[in-house]
Amino acid sequence: MRLAICVTIKNRSCVLVNPEESLQFLQHVNEKIEECDALKIQPCTTKQGQLALLLFPKMIKSLVAQKKPADDWVLVVVDYKSSDVDLKEMLTYEVGDTMPWHLETIEDYSFFDRGGGLAKAAEIAESRFQADSLFFCDADLMFSSRDVFDQAIQSVQKGQFFYPIFFAFAVADHSKGFWRDTSFGNFACRLTDYKQTEGWYHNLSWGWEDRALADSIPSYRKDRVCVPGFFHQWHPMNWDFRVSEYPVKQYLFRNAAVKVLPKQELAGLS
Repeated sequence: MRLAICVTIKNRSCVLVNPEESLQFLQHVNEKIEECDALKIQPCTTKQGQLALLLFPKMIKSLVAQKKPADDWVLVVVDYKSSDVDLKEMLTYEVGDTMPWHLETIEDYSFFDRGGGLAKAAEIAESRFQADSLFFCDADLMFSSRDVFDQAIQSVQKGQFFYPIFFAFAVADHSKGFWRDTSFGNFACRLTDYKQTEGWYHNLSWGWEDRALADSIPSYRKDRVCVPGFFHQWHPMNWDFRVSEYPVKQYLFRNAAVKVLPKQELAGLS
């Protein structure tokens, strides 16, 4: 089995943000939040008091750390013209020859389109690497063990869609977090099974591209389980941060993701 880890990104490698009291945005899951002092980190702070988040480099470093020589993994990254770091240079340094990888830059669109980027990554995984299985991942995950990959392969080999639940850090120093069972944006499946789904919708704003795809899969085909060692790094939870790279800033709910991206209508926003 050749597993393609598919990621799409825009400016998540060196993000400067202001400190935030994030728990105020998580009152709806307050009873789920756990103390996790053993996982606590020291956030990187600039002289101006901002936090520097190295989200994607940390994800890649943790991914490489879990790979064994026998693993047939490839990495596909679709970038919407990130300006925070040189992604090719970063990937060359962090991944090197640990696994085959490809960086595709979308040149004809000024905004971020998570769904469209992951759809493109799947196409590249098939055409360039002949991958037969896919693992769609956020750019700000982190892996402290390989359990999520081992379980993904076992699930996919049975013809299932593997939807692991990550532990999401709720504060900047990672001392609190919760199992985020409302996220459906990270999953693994066979390429042939992915092609039978609704596919990834294009994003006009934050959200819904994951639910549109997940809702097209029968529940009995989904393996949904909490996986220790599978994390979502902290970043600000305020709305402005979430939609900073999207063309539409208001909350659109189901209308945040569409089958066809109206590029002509959005051209004036570029």
